[in-house]
Amino acid sequence: MNFHNVHIPGPSRFISFDEVDSIAQNFDRLYREDTSEKGLQLDIERFFDWLEISYFWDDLKELEGATCFARIDVEEGSTVEINEHYRDLFEDRSDVYRVCLGHEAGH
Repeated sequence: MNFHNVHIPGPSRFISFDEVDSIAQNFDRLYREDTSEKGLQLDIERFFDWLEISYFWDDLKELEGATCFARIDVEEGSTVEINEHYRDLFEDRSDVYRVCLGHEAGH
């Protein structure tokens, strides 16, 4: 699959870290070229818009002993659900919010 002219292999447990890192670097470069965004702190919501990934807040249930900040269902159109339970944490720690949503975008 190609997205923004970056080749993305199909899901596989055999994709190397170097290949995943290369894809991430290409997306970062293209995003910053397209948007002229500078700096280390990525505007994650703008990045999601650029990737055409929708997201919304929801009350996600967690299994006992597990934490679920957010989830994505690639089978259902790649919509990210963000756990409403952690909204205060994300508002206090925008770095955690960016990392969490960046992780979901990587899927």
